[in-house]
Amino acid sequence: MDIKIKTSKNFTTSFNKIVDQYGEDFEYLNGFHENQMNFSDFIDGFIDKNVADVTIDANANASTKDIRSLLSEKGKSHDKLFAFNKIFYEIQKKYGLTDAREWLEDEYSGASYLHDAPSATYMPYCYAYDLTRVATEGLFFLNNYNAKNYTEAIRLINLSLKENDTLADTYFLLAVIQKETGNEQAAIQTFLKYTTISPIKDTAYYIIAQIFNNDNKPDSASIYLKLCTEYNSKFYQAFYLQGLISFEKTNYEDAIHYFSKVIEIDPNYSEAYNDRGSAYRLLEKYNEAVEDYSKAIMLKKTAIYYNNRGSVKMKLEKYAEAIDDYTAAIILDSSYYIAINNRGVAKIEIKNYLGAINDFTLCLQKKKDYYAAISNRGIAYYKAKKYKEAIVDFDTIISINPSDATAYLHRGNTKEMIRDKEGACNDWQKAADLGIDAAKNYVKNQCNNQ
Repeated sequence: MDIKIKTSKNFTTSFNKIVDQYGEDFEYLNGFHENQMNFSDFIDGFIDKNVADVTIDANANASTKDIRSLLSEKGKSHDKLFAFNKIFYEIQKKYGLTDAREWLEDEYSGASYLHDAPSATYMPYCYAYDLTRVATEGLFFLNNYNAKNYTEAIRLINLSLKENDTLADTYFLLAVIQKETGNEQAAIQTFLKYTTISPIKDTAYYIIAQIFNNDNKPDSASIYLKLCTEYNSKFYQAFYLQGLISFEKTNYEDAIHYFSKVIEIDPNYSEAYNDRGSAYRLLEKYNEAVEDYSKAIMLKKTAIYYNNRGSVKMKLEKYAEAIDDYTAAIILDSSYYIAINNRGVAKIEIKNYLGAINDFTLCLQKKKDYYAAISNRGIAYYKAKKYKEAIVDFDTIISINPSDATAYLHRGNTKEMIRDKEGACNDWQKAADLGIDAAKNYVKNQCNNQ
């Protein structure tokens, strides 16, 4: 019995010519050798050899010898041949025979690569790392999904699992829905079940880590981030989250290590440069911080990146450059009150007190209860010799926080300038009682002889 597989005439002619041109080794590499196309030979190999050695799918990650694996793998040579035939036919119909032959030879020789070729013309292919978007955005592809829809989806998924509990993607979808609906402990267990079935584990481990981290359990998160990166050393999102965890724990050297891993994998990841810059800043490595913030800005101009670089320029006493950075931040985001406040502080340093007052006032227009801006404006008023206005701001600070020792000190200094010595001494005494050493000296030297 000689069973033939019928394909289109032009495909058959072109295919046979390429097979003859490239030889037997390429037949094996492509999964089209006679031994691979013959079911009896495949079954013998499946029984006697490692499954991964007989399947034609380079990404199968196959290891289990069971009937499901046999049925899944044995027909892939034929499916791939039919896929090639169909693609060849469609290219020929739309672009002509020459382009179809060129595609076929490129694919066969390895000049191009069709991922998961056996199922290429049967169903859309879901690239594994697309799951990362599900991890970070939830079920973004479902519009107007509500609790009732989720309940129905869970019911249908559970029915599916009763029919076949070996479908890894079904477990993954169930886990994502459980996470979306706040049932995070159930989601963790379902993701873990998924990892026992699927050869692709990294995204599931990453989402579990996210759940633990959001639940303020960073140590548990780190366990799963380690599993994620052990499985996939290029999963930069896991290194990034571990960097954030280390940063929050004030382990800045560790944070730098993880952010550097992210940059090594993806040199265009601006957030990693920004956050590594912040770790350097807190270690007082200001030049390195400026360099990283500058790289972040080159990749993506955002208000926070400019603000952060401005803050380091302040540490380096490069006040004019700091003002330029804060101004750039404000141009990008006019509501960014922190940058407006920070620019005011920089203007105090260059003795532009009226400019500083204007910035602090603008800041308070954006956020009227921003404590730092009220205090800073009081200082700017004091330096501009607008003492009454300064006292009003310090009064406001003290009414908000009666334990603000610095506000008492500043108000005491201001009262001294308007010759209210009694008021100054009372404020200095309060500041001294709250632990300000300078205020203790003022009380000792200027108040005890009243």
